[in-house]
Amino acid sequence: MKKLNFVLFYLFIFIVNAFTQDYNLSAPIGYGAGTTGGAGGSVTTVTTASALSTALGSSGSKIIIVSGSISTSRISRTITNKTLIGLAGAKLINLDQTKDGSGILNLKSGSSNVIIRNLTFEGPGAYDTNGKDLLSNEGCSKLWVDHCEFQDGVDGNFDNTNDADNVTVSWCKFTYLKTPRAGGSGGTDDHRFTNLVGGSDSGSPSDGKYSITWHYCWWTDGCVERMTRARNAQLHFLNCYWDSSNAKVLLGLGGVTDCYVENSTFSATGNKYKYYDNGTVRLTCSGCTSPPSNVGTCPAPSYSYTPLTGTGTVSAVTNTSCGAGATLLVNATTGETSSACASPILTMLLGPSSQSISLGDAMSVIIYMYDGSATGAIVTGLPSGANFTVNPANKTIVITGTPTALGVSNFTVTTTQSSGTAVSLGGALDVNNLITLDTPNSISESHNESSVTLSWPAIANANNYTINWCAPGAGPTLVDEWDFTGTWSISATDADANLEEDETAGRFNYIPATTDAALVFEGGSPIPDVAGLLFTQNGSTKIRLGYNKQQLYLNGSNISVSIPCQVGTTVTIVGPAGNSLATDRGYSAVGGTLVPASCINVNASGILTEAGEVGTWVYTATSTTLRITTETGGMNVQSIKVETAGGGTTCTEIPISSTSHTITGLINGSTYTYQVKATSTDPNYIESAYTTAQSATTGTATICCNTSIDFTIRQSDNEITINGIKVENIKLLSTQGTIVVQSTGNQPVNISSLSQGIYILTVSSKEGTACKKIMIR
Repeated sequence: MKKLNFVLFYLFIFIVNAFTQDYNLSAPIGYGAGTTGGAGGSVTTVTTASALSTALGSSGSKIIIVSGSISTSRISRTITNKTLIGLAGAKLINLDQTKDGSGILNLKSGSSNVIIRNLTFEGPGAYDTNGKDLLSNEGCSKLWVDHCEFQDGVDGNFDNTNDADNVTVSWCKFTYLKTPRAGGSGGTDDHRFTNLVGGSDSGSPSDGKYSITWHYCWWTDGCVERMTRARNAQLHFLNCYWDSSNAKVLLGLGGVTDCYVENSTFSATGNKYKYYDNGTVRLTCSGCTSPPSNVGTCPAPSYSYTPLTGTGTVSAVTNTSCGAGATLLVNATTGETSSACASPILTMLLGPSSQSISLGDAMSVIIYMYDGSATGAIVTGLPSGANFTVNPANKTIVITGTPTALGVSNFTVTTTQSSGTAVSLGGALDVNNLITLDTPNSISESHNESSVTLSWPAIANANNYTINWCAPGAGPTLVDEWDFTGTWSISATDADANLEEDETAGRFNYIPATTDAALVFEGGSPIPDVAGLLFTQNGSTKIRLGYNKQQLYLNGSNISVSIPCQVGTTVTIVGPAGNSLATDRGYSAVGGTLVPASCINVNASGILTEAGEVGTWVYTATSTTLRITTETGGMNVQSIKVETAGGGTTCTEIPISSTSHTITGLINGSTYTYQVKATSTDPNYIESAYTTAQSATTGTATICCNTSIDFTIRQSDNEITINGIKVENIKLLSTQGTIVVQSTGNQPVNISSLSQGIYILTVSSKEGTACKKIMIR
C-alpha cells in the first residue's frame, strides 16, 4: 500500500506555570481597567483587509476574529466598543515603507473602549520618512493591547499620542527582525524606535497625563530606542524585560512624567535612562534587576495588582509557549481565550495501520493531507463537545472542542483515498525535521512602458511562489504647470503690445491698456510659456516678468491672476525667499479653499508668516477658475501647478508556479515595490520569508519632436487645424503620452469633448515629427 504523509499540528497544549497567574487575563488591570471592548456583541471572522476595515468601523459592540495573514494598507478609523482578536498565527501585514503608505492600524480621536489581542503586526522595517507606526493610538481612551507581537514598524511599533489615555499593554513583544533602511528624509539612518508616548512637548490628553500600564512586556533584539520615550506621562512598568543587544536608549523621559518600574529586568545594552526636554521627571525602580538610578521619588500606582517576583520575570516573559507575544489559545467560534498555550509543532506520518491518538489538553488539531489524494475523512472516538470538518480544497481536517473534552479520550482519524483504500495516522517525527525553504534572492527585473517582468533562480524543494506586489494608487496627475524660473528670451515679434522691456533692470514690465487682459505672444515660443493665465492690473501697478532671477513679480496689491482648473483639483503656488522682511506677502482667493496643513510659511488667512522665507500656497479648487489676488506687498512667484488628487498604495499577493512573472497594465514612469517568497505543497517544508522589499520602475513614454519643423496652429472651441506644412497625421496626447484624439492628412482634430488642460500636439510630415504644448480652455 502506498504510504501517505500527514502533518499534525498540536495547537494550544495546556501548560500550567506558577509564575503565569496573569497570563490569560479576563480583563485588564492598571490604567486601562474597565475596558470591555466588544463584550456582548456579535462575533464576526475576517480574512481580508476590506472586511477588517468594515468591521472596525461598524456601529455597536462587536468581537472581530482575525483568521490567517491579512495584507493591508493603513486602516484609520474612529473605533468604539470593539474587540479585535487573532486566532493562532494571525497576522496583519503592511510592507509599504513610504511616508503615507506605511502603518497598519490607527485609532483616531474619539475612539474608546477597544481591546486588541493575540495578533502579530508586521511591517517592512524601519525607515525614517516620518511615516506611520504599526499601531497608532491617536485618541482612544480605554484601550487594552494584550498578547501582541510588533515587528519592524517604519516609524515605530506602537505609539500613544494626542488624546490617548487610560491604556494597558500586557504580554506584548517588541522587536525588529529586518535591517533598517538608511537615508530617510527624517535624517535618522537607524530608526528602530519602538514606542512613543506623547508626540510633542505640549501635547497631552485632557487630564494632562498619558496614563499607561505596561506589564509582562518584552523589548528584545533590534530595538534601539524608545522603550518607551514619554512626555507628560504617568507610567507603570510591571514585570517587564529589556534585553535588546542593539539598544542605545531604553527609557527616555521628559516633560512632567512619573514612571514607576517594578520587579523588572534591564539586561539590554545602552543607556537605561535618558532625560529629555524641560520638565520634571520622577523615576523609581523597585525590586528590579540592574535598573537605572532613581530620579526623585515616584509613588507606586494606587490601583490593585499582584506583582510577580523580579526573579521570575525573565522566564515568564520569554516562555515560548506561555510568554509575551501572540501565544494565546483562542476559540475560533466565540473568540474566548484559554489558559492553555501554543505547543511546538509535531510532524506525523500516515501509516497503514490504525492508531488512536490522544490530544492531551489541546483545544484543536489540524491535519494536513500530504499528496492531495484523500477525498474524505472519518474521525471516530471523539467525546461529546468535539467535532471535525473536512476541506478537500485545501487538504485539511480540522478537529475542535474544549481542552477538557478533547483531553479525556483518544480518537482515530481515517482518510479515504479516491481508490477507497482506508489508512490511518501513526508514528511521530520531531519538529526539527521541518525545513524552511530558502528565500528567493537575486531577483532580476526588466521593464517597458507598462509592464515589469520579475525572475529568480529556482528554490530547492519549492514548487510554488508568491509575489507580494504593491502598486501606488492613482497619484497626483499634473494638469497644468507654469514655471517662471526658466530663461527669458522675448524678441520684438514675440512680445505682447503691452509688454515693455526694461533693459536697465533686465526684465519686462507688463502694463496692459485694459484692466483685464491675457498675456499672449504673437510669434515664437518664449520661456516660460504663460498661455492660459489671465492677468488683472490695478491702476499703475506692474507685473514684472524675469524679475529677480527670472521670476514673476506681481508688484503691488490687488493684482490678480486667474488660473484655469477643475473643481477638486489642487493648485500649488510657490513664492521664493527674499521678501525683504515683509510680513504682508500673500494672496486672497476666489474659487478655491486654502489648505493650511499643506502650506509652508503661510497662515490660515493666506499671508506669509515668516518674513523673507519661501512661501507655498496650496488651494483646493471649488470652481473652474482659481483667482488669486495679491495683498499689500505684492508677491514673487516661482511656479504655479494644477494637479488632480492621488490615492494610497494597494498590495496584492500573486501565487504562481514558475520562477518568473510579468505584471502588466502599469502606468508609464511609475514605481512599484515587490517581494517574493517560496512555498511548497509538501508540508515537511515551511514557506520561506519574503525578500526585502524591492522597487521596479516602468519606462517612460517618449514623444519624438523635431523643433526645426515649423507650423502654425489655429484653435477654436471645437477643433485644431494645422497650417504651413503638408500633414500626414495629427495626434493630441496627454502629458503622460496617451493618445486622446488623432486625424489623418490636414483634417482638423475635434477637441470639443476634451477637458481643460495641457496637451502635446504632434504633427507628422515628410520632414519628420514636430510637437508643441497647447492649452485647451
